[in-house]
Amino acid sequence: MSHDTGLNTSFQAYLDYLVSNVDNLTDPSTPAPDLANLSTNDPKVIRSFFRKTETGLKAKCTTAAFGLNSRFSCRGLIFGNATYSPDWNSAWSDFNSRINDLMSTLESSGVNNFQSMNCRIGEIRFDKHLNLVRPFTIYSCEGPLAYRSRISYRHPQRGQTDFRNTRIGIHSTCFATPSNGSSTTCNTPIVTNVFSNTATYEEMYQKLNGELNELKSEVYTMRPSFYKKLDCNFDSIDTIHLPDGRKYLAANSSCNF
Repeated sequence: MSHDTGLNTSFQAYLDYLVSNVDNLTDPSTPAPDLANLSTNDPKVIRSFFRKTETGLKAKCTTAAFGLNSRFSCRGLIFGNATYSPDWNSAWSDFNSRINDLMSTLESSGVNNFQSMNCRIGEIRFDKHLNLVRPFTIYSCEGPLAYRSRISYRHPQRGQTDFRNTRIGIHSTCFATPSNGSSTTCNTPIVTNVFSNTATYEEMYQKLNGELNELKSEVYTMRPSFYKKLDCNFDSIDTIHLPDGRKYLAANSSCNF
């Protein structure tokens, strides 16, 4: 910013404007949701409203927390328009606008759970095809549910179901690891798309690591308290060479919680 005179001047003018209006500021307030009068305690009902929207057409929703402060969590993918080169600013503006539209639509649905909902977008990545790149990201939304009785999860079974309910983890296998106390390990094979023979290992690894980060983010979003100690790493990474000279990375990841 310091190297952009115009941007720096504009930002300073904005700060001056804020300071000049300091006497007109009001106290911020965030009303707490009326937990006793929420419309629903069922994440399937929440999901049905998400899926009536364009952005949430394929949303997946879970119960993220139980008890008096029960919460729902919904997630999905957003894809942007193909371009000739990555443009993070344009992609972010597009995705942010879509999330704002999603929230506005749901807030006016008549289901008051959405009045206190928060949404965010994850890391913006670009898929390359021929000479074009297409931005995509995970979005997640969470909000209050009416009271739900606590459910005791069985770790390997719950973990495997959740991991397999993600874009990356469809072939995951989970099992108990008694040597680490009562923890669970989930192994997931991950492969990148095919790269040209001129692609560097660093370029391919960036794609591979992005896939693992997406897996971690999507799983954690489902049930934050259940996956609060989620830790994922690669056990092995191999470079696969194709007969035509192209190549890709194939890895096995291991997640513990």
